[in-house]
Amino acid sequence: MNLKLEVLFLLLGAVLRIVSTGTSIWYYLTQEFALEILHTLCWVFIIAPSSVFLTLTMFVVAYDLCKGDFVAIPFKLGMGIFIALGGPVGAPLFLFAAVLSFNPSWTGDFYVIEGLSRSTTMVEALFESMPQITIQVYNNQLLRDWNIFKICSVSASSTAIFYSFYKLCKAIDKVKQYEDAVINSKADQKVIPEIMDTGRKGDEEPIEVYDMSED
Repeated sequence: MNLKLEVLFLLLGAVLRIVSTGTSIWYYLTQEFALEILHTLCWVFIIAPSSVFLTLTMFVVAYDLCKGDFVAIPFKLGMGIFIALGGPVGAPLFLFAAVLSFNPSWTGDFYVIEGLSRSTTMVEALFESMPQITIQVYNNQLLRDWNIFKICSVSASSTAIFYSFYKLCKAIDKVKQYEDAVINSKADQKVIPEIMDTGRKGDEEPIEVYDMSED
């Protein structure tokens, strides 16, 4: 992982999350809605990501309680609530960027942070950005009212979605690189014992041994 680049992307994602959530709230509070159901759905999908994170947190904590594993529950509960409440304003991404920035080493793989950052961005995209784009575009079309502020609101949510898809594609590429590395490692481990067992290297001819004893 290139930590400097990862920190920049985390900060970019946090800023995009603030802008996307802010424009959605602005649209809900200030704009006219052609249908009451659109007005309600706009609010529902503003708080939907937080509801999803809280639900997932409760399931994880309940699972640990059923297993009798109480050690990690405070951390999981605290992190889940922090992501649920701070997710709409990019707080988790700011925290992950700070953790990586203050890390003494600029090399390494931080899979926990990667997993959390990508899951938060994907949940925000699926349960906030994409629904908001659909609602706002449909409402603007019904009212036949497209001004620069409404265009900026839709653009902010669209940019957040592109960012989320980039993070997902990057994650898929990383998984493929890991799988290729594992396959190559296993292949190397298989070749070395074969060379040691045959007592020869590469294509070298085997040494023939003759029995010189008399009959």
